[in-house]
Amino acid sequence: MLLEVKVVVITGASRGIGRAVALGCAREGADVVVNDLSGPDAEVVQEIRALGRRAVPAQGDVADPETGGRLVAVAVDAFGKLDVPRLGLCRGPHWDDAQPEGRTVLETAADRLASAGAMVRDTELPQECAKADDIQRTLGSFEGLRNHMPELYRHEALLSRELRDEKISQGRRLTLDDFRSACRGAEGARAAAREWAGSFDAILTLPAPGQAPRGLASTGSAIFNSLWTQLWMPCLTLPAGTGPHGLPVGIQLVGRRHEDARLLDVGLWVESRLNQGGQP
Repeated sequence: MLLEVKVVVITGASRGIGRAVALGCAREGADVVVNDLSGPDAEVVQEIRALGRRAVPAQGDVADPETGGRLVAVAVDAFGKLDVPRLGLCRGPHWDDAQPEGRTVLETAADRLASAGAMVRDTELPQECAKADDIQRTLGSFEGLRNHMPELYRHEALLSRELRDEKISQGRRLTLDDFRSACRGAEGARAAAREWAGSFDAILTLPAPGQAPRGLASTGSAIFNSLWTQLWMPCLTLPAGTGPHGLPVGIQLVGRRHEDARLLDVGLWVESRLNQGGQP
């Protein structure tokens, strides 16, 4: 059985898709916390127990952020653990730059994963990360100038105009105090992000504005990724749909620093539920 000795929480489990998912998980060997807004149907609990699995009811509105924590507590109290992932849906500071296909794929994936049993909750980056773009620009330009110094003095004409006019030019204007201030800001943001991400097994977000770019001229915008690079958080991108040109559109899972193995476990669970593994 696929879910033998696993523990899951199923929301909206008294009727419709939620009920079917709860019973399906039980048939695959899982113990189930049966949640519903108005109070779980006792019949569903009894059906799960009749399948030889354990089940406990848990009333609560999942639109209330505190409900997620209570459901986790119910699972841990009743069964000693919880095996479905807690996902924080973070649209991020650049949501306005996302293309329609990117927005649709991310929100559709969130709905599908919630229906599959994941605990999905909207979340926002902590306030300490508000200046992340400025900090990343400062760090990248200050270090970029120095990293490219050999090429700059030997083969400046071969460097791209974009690199010379943007990163290198800004790097020349920055002082050591600017760099040190950005380093302090980055450390504060990393500490806050680590604590924030600890409420979830992974952050669910976009890896790029939309579908992959056509051709080989560009790898596309990194605007949705530079933040996680600065925060030293591992990222995993999975295909989740296609854009208007038939090119892939992904979702991104982000984990806490040094918790790469845990992120890969969540990624396997998400991939199996989205069933996109065989697509390009």
